[in-house]
Amino acid sequence: LPSEENDTSLLKNASAKEVEQYRKRRYLRTHDLFLVHVWRPSQSPGQVADISLRLRGHTEHALEDARVKSVEYFLGPKFSDGPVTKTDSSNGFRLNIEAWGPVLCVARVNLESGEVVVLERYADFDGEAKPSGHELIELG
Repeated sequence: LPSEENDTSLLKNASAKEVEQYRKRRYLRTHDLFLVHVWRPSQSPGQVADISLRLRGHTEHALEDARVKSVEYFLGPKFSDGPVTKTDSSNGFRLNIEAWGPVLCVARVNLESGEVVVLERYADFDGEAKPSGHELIELG
């Protein structure tokens, strides 16, 4: 569903100033919310990585200021038949998964105002793993 606000092809020939304006608008559109992930080598046979996805605010109080009600994570049919919904703001609406390969996560962030923010994250594990216990402490 392309629109002028999310069609990055508009940036193809944009000046540095126009790209910076787009970047600033993106902060506003997302309410300073971003989807982040950390990972560690999996503890489960047949899996490669334990991945933890969560919301992170660009500013210290972004999660509180945005008044997030819930986050629906869409990971595809290999993970679940539909979205996985999280409502616990104390851990950034964290979702822990096990994966044998990278995955594209689309998150629908539902605000108390009724507004919806859509975020994406390609959860890979090419970089350095986080030590056991770092943000993945809740994995069972």
